Amino acid sequence: MGTRFGKNYPAHPILGARRQERERVMLVASAGLAFFLLIITLIVFNFKEDAIAAKVSSNDAIIDTPAAVGTVTLFVPLSSVRPGTKLSQVRFQKVYWPSRDVPPNAIRDLAEIRDKYAKVELPARMPVQRTSLTNEPVGVELPLTPGHRAVTIRVDEVSSLEGHALPGTRVDVALTYVEEGNLTTKVIVQNARVISYGGSTESYAERARSRAAAGSRRRATRVSRTITLDVPPKDALTIQTAKELGKLSLLMRAESDVASIPVDEIGKAEINKNTHHKKKVSPSCSRGQIRIGAREYMVDCSGRLHELDSYEP
Repeated sequence: MGTRFGKNYPAHPILGARRQERERVMLVASAGLAFFLLIITLIVFNFKEDAIAAKVSSNDAIIDTPAAVGTVTLFVPLSSVRPGTKLSQVRFQKVYWPSRDVPPNAIRDLAEIRDKYAKVELPARMPVQRTSLTNEPVGVELPLTPGHRAVTIRVDEVSSLEGHALPGTRVDVALTYVEEGNLTTKVIVQNARVISYGGSTESYAERARSRAAAGSRRRATRVSRTITLDVPPKDALTIQTAKELGKLSLLMRAESDVASIPVDEIGKAEINKNTHHKKKVSPSCSRGQIRIGAREYMVDCSGRLHELDSYEP
């Protein structure tokens, strides 16, 4: 019952229904808000757990093994690091190294190398030394033999021997071209050393060690489009000229086969030079045969003589 000016009145039915509706809406809204907050809390909690796990995984820190007596904490890369690599992009592992075997200038705090670059190749799972680092990016220098030249050729899956012509291997360079209407292949350079494959200077053994250190499975070598060779200057000129004459391909040599036939300076005329041989003739018509001394000749319709030894019917 309602009270107004000291008098009792019954509660209005419409006002009571509206109040109940508001309470019902507020109850539903409160339940929805509580559910939403619960979901947000779970998401944040899972995100923090993933972040912590990722941080531990990326650093690969050894946190469950106490440092042994007489050891020093050092950091080693999980795989070999190429020269010029920024070390903030490299995964390191914390290890306990015997104090008596610690290399000079070994890095003991990752903060020291965060913005540095590898000056030389850093072996996998070996302590990093300050002398191997630089503050500025460095270009990768090809392992070129003094006095030689580096020359790059385009290759495909076939001409690069299915990707097996990796740095350190030795190959012959063959030229396939059309000579006077005949398809010809000839070796133009012998015993060339591969020093780069698709921009990488890693040999097959180095790639295998990197995969083993990283714990990855063996995978087929990615076929590249370019190969750089270490050759004498004359061979470099030969290859540069041959690029304009036809298609170049590689012939793999055995590791112990290093013998090479000396090659002089070669230009287009010498590359196109025919192998000397006696051409055979086949006259379209003949008037008969004639013997002169101990030799027999065929007389063609124009009266010219053709020795029977070179006649091809």
